[in-house]
Amino acid sequence: MGNLRAYILSKNARVFVKETDLLSDHLSLIVGEGFKTLLVFHHRAFLEHSLEGLKTDREDLGQSFSEAVSIGCLAPTLLEETLRTLDLLFPPSGDGQSRRILEKWVQREDLDRGLLEPGHIIFEISAENKTPEDLQELYMQYPHWAPRLARLLKEVDDPTPTTRWERYAEQRKSPRHMYKCALAAFIVAALFGIFATVLAAVQVWISYCAWVDDPMKSLCGAKKTQTSPTLNGRFWSPM
Repeated sequence: MGNLRAYILSKNARVFVKETDLLSDHLSLIVGEGFKTLLVFHHRAFLEHSLEGLKTDREDLGQSFSEAVSIGCLAPTLLEETLRTLDLLFPPSGDGQSRRILEKWVQREDLDRGLLEPGHIIFEISAENKTPEDLQELYMQYPHWAPRLARLLKEVDDPTPTTRWERYAEQRKSPRHMYKCALAAFIVAALFGIFATVLAAVQVWISYCAWVDDPMKSLCGAKKTQTSPTLNGRFWSPM
């Protein structure tokens, strides 16, 4: 699942990060003419403070959605998942290129610099919350955000064309187009083969006619008979 890192998204799929204030828009991929934008909920402090409030209410963070809402918070699983998706995009360690993208993003948009700090999540990440290795683990660990994360993985594997040239190139990669190209190449090769065969046959026949030296031979054509030069309109031959 390393393809979910911001650097890979930018390099392989030309996806660029933009902040959003709506948690419901988190990890939404917007594709338009000439651009791809990934919306990322950037209020990390809000997520962590909400978890702190829930932990104060219940140490194991086992509140249901309705219980969390009753004390003015979102479900702890949703908050925790959202924080972990930030770490998927911008790993705290081991990926300096993604971290540089994060730093430039925070500086450019004047965002909370708390985004740059390694997630000081107030609960222990269990072994089950390690980076998922396949889609099944992704859906198990991120039930809220897995569909959008899977969409990002698909975008990296098969980027959506956003320009005319990219769409043109994409159409040329379709199986139908490849079949047409193969058929056209076969026809051209066959025509060249027929032409080469006919030309070779003509050359062989010309060589044969020259070898037999028989002007009456069919299709070889009559040869011009040579006559002696004339003198004053009369034939002249040496004595």
